Formats: sequence, structure tokens, C-alpha cells
Amino acid sequence: MKKNVKTGVCARNGEEISFNFYTTLRAVDKIKFVNSVTDLLVGDNYNSVIRDLVFDYEIINTFTDVDVSDIQNSKTNAINLIEDLLEETNIVEIVKANVEAGLIEELRRAVNENIEYKTGIHKNPINESLSRLIDT
Repeated sequence: MKKNVKTGVCARNGEEISFNFYTTLRAVDKIKFVNSVTDLLVGDNYNSVIRDLVFDYEIINTFTDVDVSDIQNSKTNAINLIEDLLEETNIVEIVKANVEAGLIEELRRAVNENIEYKTGIHKNPINESLSRLIDT
């Protein structure tokens, strides 16, 4: 499968940033995306509070050619740097608006399932699952 590439432009600190991004991912890139998000969230602890932040960062990291080396090389300040990048740009919104239909939802679902597998924490308690089963 050939990756489709588009160009986007956003502003950060008054400076215009041009970047390229993919509108679809190969299977291997989907796996890397899911594992990267899961690995950042699940370690000795499960850091669910930054789940959306990490997911959006990985969109930038995986889909675009935006340089995130300062974040990757940061030992103590990575979360703050990610938060700043996401607050100061609309890169994620540009990518989400242009990717293949259903891709972001597919990745989000896969991340949820991977986290559930690694932590044993089920997002939907048994009573909600039973309720849905009865409705069906």
C-alpha cells in the first residue's frame, strides 16, 4: 500500500510551520502507533489522565514529519513539551480532518484494547456490558 501524503501549515509562536503528513498508515505503522501510546501510558503505573494528550502527540509523531526530537530526548519535561506543542498548534486537527475515514477511531479502539489487555482494567464494567447484551 502506498501512503498518501499531504502538506499542512500551522502557526506556532508567530512562526509559520509547514509540514507533510500521511492520510493513511500501513499495518506496521498502526502497530507502532498503538504500542507507542500504550507504552507511554502503561508502565509501573497506568497514567490514564494523560491518555488523550499522548494519543494526540503520537498522531504528530507518526503521521507527520514535524521534528519532535526535543520531546523524545527530554528525560524530565516531555509531558510539558507535548502539552505546549498541542496547545500552540492545530497540527492534530489538520491531520484528523484529512486522514482516511475511520482511521483515528480504529487506532483509538486498538489503543483501548491494548491498554485493557496490558492492565486488566476493563473500561466498561460488567453491569454495563450485561445491560448492552440485554438491550441487544
